[in-house]
Amino acid sequence: MGEEEKIERLLGTFYRATQIGAIFFDCKMNVTFCRFQEHMYADFLRISMGKVETFLKDVFAKESGASKSFYTYYLNYNFVCNISLFTEGNTCRGAAVTQPFSLNACKSSDIEAKPEGVAQTSIERSAYVSALLRAPVVPHDRIIPIGEVLSLLSQSVLAPDRFHQVVCGGETDPILYQLLQPGKQFHQKQKTLSDDRHCGHATYLKIKDAISKGNTEALLEAFGTINDKNIQMDQHASKDIVRSIKNRLIEGCAMCSFFAIEAGVSYDKTRGFSEQIISELEGTENVSDMYALVKSGLKTLTRYAASTRISGYSKHVRLAVEYIEQHYAEKITLERLAKETNLSKFYLSGIIKKETGSSVTDIINRVRMEESKKILLKSTISIAELSSKVGYAYSNHFSKVFKQHTGMTPSEYAKAIASSSGEDARSKDILRALADQLCQAMESFPGVFDLGRIVDPDLNIAWGMQPSGKVDEDICYHCWNRKQSCETCVSRMALDQGRAFVKLDQGAGKSIFRFCDAGGHRREEICAGTIKKR
Repeated sequence: MGEEEKIERLLGTFYRATQIGAIFFDCKMNVTFCRFQEHMYADFLRISMGKVETFLKDVFAKESGASKSFYTYYLNYNFVCNISLFTEGNTCRGAAVTQPFSLNACKSSDIEAKPEGVAQTSIERSAYVSALLRAPVVPHDRIIPIGEVLSLLSQSVLAPDRFHQVVCGGETDPILYQLLQPGKQFHQKQKTLSDDRHCGHATYLKIKDAISKGNTEALLEAFGTINDKNIQMDQHASKDIVRSIKNRLIEGCAMCSFFAIEAGVSYDKTRGFSEQIISELEGTENVSDMYALVKSGLKTLTRYAASTRISGYSKHVRLAVEYIEQHYAEKITLERLAKETNLSKFYLSGIIKKETGSSVTDIINRVRMEESKKILLKSTISIAELSSKVGYAYSNHFSKVFKQHTGMTPSEYAKAIASSSGEDARSKDILRALADQLCQAMESFPGVFDLGRIVDPDLNIAWGMQPSGKVDEDICYHCWNRKQSCETCVSRMALDQGRAFVKLDQGAGKSIFRFCDAGGHRREEICAGTIKKR
């Protein structure tokens, strides 16, 4: 049996077992899809809006080796796709993606009221709403089992052997049947599967310990074990599953606030921050965004606790820690610290271990790693330059320590930061809002405009929008056949001065009248321009 036939068998088996359709993408983004549902692939493209496809490209670019993980990707309105990678040896061969399914039944009126990111033609908007309404509704507690089934099938599909059905039955001994009838006593022990509503006690203790000790790495490791299986039902408050998840996360935030207060963080400071996080949670509807918000909030509480612990150290330990934080880029030895604190190096090493729970080397590495992450967050820098900047003589040693602390190489961390940056997400929201405004302006004057553009004059990038809804990205001054932006760029002038500008320009052999409105006062809110027919 060829590989393509095996893929088709997997998709068919998965559908028959779960009634959920699935799509296979190879590493070149070629597609094989389940054909049991007429609109399944077209609906996937509409609901995904390119988000899952972009995610897969990034995964294929960096994935190496076999993985037992599967991804749960949250789309608009909390539609969910489970994604499982296909690996053969140490090679990634592609990924299986479920069709989007919903946690709650959708109503047409609710969807039409918030056409977020949808193409603005009435036909496409109607098709998008129909796609959402056709999507299957899956209970929240089935998300992980569906992903596990897909993963197990994905792991076995490339195996040389397949399972065979053996038909049997009718061999039961009548005497044994009499012994095993319900109500009869027999020697076998019975056990039912338990359903623990709450996050495991071990995870609870790990999070409490991490916050109490101000250990961000331990917190992230513990938080990484929390998923849809153990943050789940709170149905005493609402039958809405998203509301239930939100309630459980709010409970978790409250508990972690108590941990921080017990660790010595100011009561007022902790309560104020906790109220802020809960308020933001209430305004968040996407489950993935909820997890990210809580994760960020717990990291902040842990940093508060870490700062409090430092202030609670004895004078000599505090001096040593402060010296490390101020001189992390230099060579730091125990002898140097002993000289700074006027203690013997053996005595100093002992009290540091006793009060902090960490060795001098661990503290130095931890401080350097935190500084490295700050640098990676703010700038693009080579590994050699970064390692030297935080006090390591050899970049390979730095990379090894960095991976021990973060679970990623510096390059992987930088890429992860870039993809999950809050600024990046905010810029996308702004672009989406501007695109909506631009489409409305073009639809208000049908046939008048050839093209609408959103321009970033800082990066010289332009997103051109056709009346059909198609979007193209290009360097903004390429439209005018130029090699660089001109000094009288109306996009820059509109943004800087906060008002509209007009200009008669030459481009592609045409005289073009440009009207450029200001998109806002922040640098990210780029002006929107339209090009009028001559």
